[in-house]
Amino acid sequence: MNPIYAKRRRNDIVIRLLCLGAAAFGVTWLGLILFTLFYNGLAGMSLQIFTQNTPPPGSTEGGLLNAIVGSAIMTAIGVGIGAPLGLFAGTYLAEYGRHDTLSSVIRVINDIPLSAPSIINGLFSYRAG
Repeated sequence: MNPIYAKRRRNDIVIRLLCLGAAAFGVTWLGLILFTLFYNGLAGMSLQIFTQNTPPPGSTEGGLLNAIVGSAIMTAIGVGIGAPLGLFAGTYLAEYGRHDTLSSVIRVINDIPLSAPSIINGLFSYRAG
């Protein structure tokens, strides 16, 4: 075997082992974190969490019913507003709007949410509201 290829092969094996070690290191910590999360989290799970409202400050009894219902309501409102708008905008762009000004505006407005991660959009929506 050519000595250049032998050196490349050794380097490849070393780099692969380093990558495998780094991946194993990361997955091990992820597994430990998930184990701790589930071990401590499942101990606190009860029917009370889903059936009672959030307790006042200083109280230890209560649940997350109002947060769950609020999230469901916000999701339903968002889907109720966004789905028809998206359907109508997509239909307009596909059938009627080829190169007019409204089509360009719709495409720009559509590209804005796609260019930022959803967590950033949620943060600014929360701060603005």
